Amino acid sequence: MEESSKTAPLIVGRITYAYDTPEEFTDAEKYLQTIRDELPYMATTGMRFETLTKDPEVRKAVDDIVYDFNGEKNPHPLAYYQADGQKTPVKEGKAKER
Repeated sequence: MEESSKTAPLIVGRITYAYDTPEEFTDAEKYLQTIRDELPYMATTGMRFETLTKDPEVRKAVDDIVYDFNGEKNPHPLAYYQADGQKTPVKEGKAKER
């Protein structure tokens, strides 16, 4: 492993626009704010975002923003995002294998 990869900050997410170079974010708040600011213009700017962090709070915040933008409430509690990727919580409180 190279020394630079050991000290490089983790990328929280990536945002791209039509015909533009991707912008990578290491600050979760800046990433979330950019999504909030740009989401209304997504259709005209070609903005796309990809959340790369495994942090459940950030992943939930992104979904909260998108659901809110679409006039809905995020149906998933934080526990949904805390799942280890092997199980998906269901309403009955049981976990379902993927």
